[in-house]
Amino acid sequence: DQISKLSILLQLEKNLRLAEDETELFFRLVNECKMIMDYRQAALWDAGTGSIRAVSGAPDLEAGSPLVRLLSTLAKSMQQDDKSVRCLDAKDFDKVPGAEKWREWLPEQGMWVSLTHPRYPGLGGMLLVRRQPFGESEKTLASHLAEAGAHAWGAIRKPGRARFSFASLPRKKKRLVVAGACLLCLVLALFPVRLKALGQAEVAASNPAV
Repeated sequence: DQISKLSILLQLEKNLRLAEDETELFFRLVNECKMIMDYRQAALWDAGTGSIRAVSGAPDLEAGSPLVRLLSTLAKSMQQDDKSVRCLDAKDFDKVPGAEKWREWLPEQGMWVSLTHPRYPGLGGMLLVRRQPFGESEKTLASHLAEAGAHAWGAIRKPGRARFSFASLPRKKKRLVVAGACLLCLVLALFPVRLKALGQAEVAASNPAV
């Protein structure tokens, strides 16, 4: 139900903000978000290093593997877009130079989620892919999770800034946070999202050669 969805969303945001380092944060972003959004593969792009830092279901990232190189090429291209959340399809993938073989590894639908925050702009982004198009409610969810993830990422990179704490917020800001959560719950009610359990994932080619 909608209360469960909101509860999971708030818990995911809390987990992101409590991550102790980038490795933990990136792992949570590409894997735990699957509890509330359905996707086959997720990859995190670090604009600072110009590389893929995490891939869902792959605890040991092989930077030189064909899949990671492909994801890096796609993410680098998508980052140039000004939209914070953008749905993608085969036509978008076909336009990316150097990604001609994407059909061997990836399904035809995707979503680019920019990880940016007013205090920490241009950190990077996440590329999510699956067979079915992403809906408006999932774009809304992705936007909320991206803001929480970017805030946590920026705080880790700049530890001098205070980490987020709801209890430390002024009363007026607490009311705004609660109001925003209620508005999100209403959006979720209008556009249902299937909940997914977090489980083991396997990195495999989309159309392996026989």
